[in-house]
Amino acid sequence: MAMEEQGEFEFESYQDREAIAKLLKEIVDGLSAGLLFLGSKKSHIYLELADMVKVKAEGSPKEGFYRLKVKLEWKERQARA
Repeated sequence: MAMEEQGEFEFESYQDREAIAKLLKEIVDGLSAGLLFLGSKKSHIYLELADMVKVKAEGSPKEGFYRLKVKLEWKERQARA
């Protein structure tokens, strides 16, 4: 569930490996905590994770570049009575 309904969040930039590793570590920390924060200067969103998360990973060379895609998907948590 998005704790703050800010719509969708999208971010793209070129960064060095160290900066990307830091970003991925923050995502891992959020997964462990059950709450992801995605933000930039323009927008942000909080995503509350379910206990079960579907993960899909793809890697391939494409048009002179290498590509890694990781997709996480889960159902919104139901409100507890």
